[in-house]
Amino acid sequence: MTSFCSRSKLKVAVPATTSYSIANELNCSPLVAALLDMQGRFSLHDIDKARAWLRPSLDFLTSSCFLGEAAKVVADKWRSLSSLGNVVVYGDYDVDGVSSTTLAMELCQRQATGVRYYIPHRHFEGYGLHQDVVQQLLGAGCDTLVIVDCGTKDKDILQAARKEGMNVFVFDHHLPDRDEIPDSFVVNPQIDGDNEARRLCATAVLWMWAYQFEIMPRRWLLDRLDLVALSTVADCMPLEILNRALVKEGIQKIRFSSRIGLEQLIRKLGLSQRFINEEHLAMKVIPCLNAAGRLSYADLAVKVLIGEDNIDSRVEELISINRKRQNLSTRITKEAAKVVDEDSKHVLFEESWPVGVLSGVASRLCSEKNAPVVLAAPVRDWIRGTLRMPDGGNAVHVLDCLAGQLEAWGGHKQAAGFSVTKDNWEKLKVDLEQILSSVKYEEPEISALALHPSRITFEDWNAALPLGPFGMGNPCPLLFCERQGDEQVIPLGKTGIHAKIQCGSESLVAFNSVEMLQSIPSSKIEGWVYHPSINYWRGQAHLQFMLDYIVVDS
Repeated sequence: MTSFCSRSKLKVAVPATTSYSIANELNCSPLVAALLDMQGRFSLHDIDKARAWLRPSLDFLTSSCFLGEAAKVVADKWRSLSSLGNVVVYGDYDVDGVSSTTLAMELCQRQATGVRYYIPHRHFEGYGLHQDVVQQLLGAGCDTLVIVDCGTKDKDILQAARKEGMNVFVFDHHLPDRDEIPDSFVVNPQIDGDNEARRLCATAVLWMWAYQFEIMPRRWLLDRLDLVALSTVADCMPLEILNRALVKEGIQKIRFSSRIGLEQLIRKLGLSQRFINEEHLAMKVIPCLNAAGRLSYADLAVKVLIGEDNIDSRVEELISINRKRQNLSTRITKEAAKVVDEDSKHVLFEESWPVGVLSGVASRLCSEKNAPVVLAAPVRDWIRGTLRMPDGGNAVHVLDCLAGQLEAWGGHKQAAGFSVTKDNWEKLKVDLEQILSSVKYEEPEISALALHPSRITFEDWNAALPLGPFGMGNPCPLLFCERQGDEQVIPLGKTGIHAKIQCGSESLVAFNSVEMLQSIPSSKIEGWVYHPSINYWRGQAHLQFMLDYIVVDS
């Protein structure tokens, strides 16, 4: 998505002459050395750290990751059971939830009499472990309950189930309550894990636990890194060195995966499985898997990942639901953006909004406006809301300040959700608006390497791909070229909302940017910030350049 960037907030780096000597030591291209230098992640004279970043060792990283004291306790208990009996996996309705549900089911199958799963409905039940559901599972003969992507805050429910004779294991990554010690059978690095472990999503926590304690053969577990890659990208987890290694290996597994449902979904979305990357996952595959839990039952996504019968029709249904989500999101984004612009509001409520699409809309508005956004809508007797915070904000801290007014809440620094009674909504809305209005956010500083697109070849950028996978915590490196004055803006597509900017012999692709380009005099434009991308079409790879920022005078 293209945005404006003030020249005063743009930090332009020039390739240093030392890049060539460092490139020789690292056995990488001068462009890669220059990009590493610009990112400033470490001194390029620390060659060992730079090598480890370019070529992370999954074996070393998995062996040094500490999930917390409970990991061994849970592993010992798990191994002590000759059989898990009748297993129910209790999950969540987002991609991390359905991926961890799938992984847990596959983990349990050899040691269980039978394996089923339960994912609460987003609208009818909401997030988290529900006491009434656990009671129903007990009555239905559940021997072992494996809870993924939730459960950390449900100590009373967990202990009550255990007193009834049920084996209960939790694998989660959500923040615990500050004043309460979680149940001893909760594997959650947020409790006492190390820094790298705390960056893992729930699927990765479960996978890492199983890998470290060899719950299943490691070769078998390595084949399940496709699920870890999906969920890590979907949950926008920071792609520091461990997550990068997991996603990198996971994408390789997806490229050659025999997971038939995922393979069919990729193909029907018009993507090449062999060339799939993190951007394809984030922009195409993950939204489809997420859509099931947003507008319908998340079970559909689990069935696709597991590869149940009628896979063709299930994949088509996923894609159809996602189209519906896209249309709803576009409409709501326009409605909400108008209120944000005209009334300077941060907290928005609308009776007709479907709760399942609000998190995506809130994320988009937060990114576009660089401001906190709360979107809320009614669900039966409740109001459910989603809060998004820009970099530097802390959604958990905001909701923690208002916890006394909330029925339930949880999330991460940038994103959180909550439920409140209708009676308490008006007061909460006022208090939220007051808190969010008082926080000031500066336009973030952007770093880019000065390099005209005509100077980058396909081979150059292909050699730079080991810097990835790119995403949260490891953004794709940006490049800058100054405006020469002879650039042409050429509309693209049937709607004319996209464009390409012709810069000499090369062009920059600008999505949803025609109105932005028309809204400012060309004399105010000082340059373009962009990133290279490899596009695969009909088995052929092509280099293209994507516009990220229009640089304007300060």
